[in-house]
Amino acid sequence: MDIHFYLAAEGAARSWLEKSLDLLGEDDHSEVHRSIAGLEQGLRRSIGTDKIVVLEPASPKNLVELASLKSLLGSTWVIVILPDRDPETVARALTLRPRFISYIDQTNDDLIAVLGKMISSKRKAYKELKGRQANLHTPPL
Repeated sequence: MDIHFYLAAEGAARSWLEKSLDLLGEDDHSEVHRSIAGLEQGLRRSIGTDKIVVLEPASPKNLVELASLKSLLGSTWVIVILPDRDPETVARALTLRPRFISYIDQTNDDLIAVLGKMISSKRKAYKELKGRQANLHTPPL
């Protein structure tokens, strides 16, 4: 599973990021992107794999720029951490079809809990798929 973090704001303290990385297993891959171009490249490399994307735009304008990646997000599970609570900003975020929205000024406990559940759910689905594939390849007795 791939997890992509897009963090546009420079120098912000992100204790939630460290906690997020602690949730990852040895088979998980994570990338932190500081630019939309970097995020786009990371998403293109991850085509065909399960992924979760955490977006933290620096501004509403930055959120509009992220909309250009909408086609790459497809069925990806998205979390958005918004810079403000303006209804227009929230509406823009909703076009990315996030599974969870948080705010930069909010505590990160819910964000970590949701991300943890997403990771756990994706792992469970992966194990079930592998089990079904193994059963398909087992010769009959």
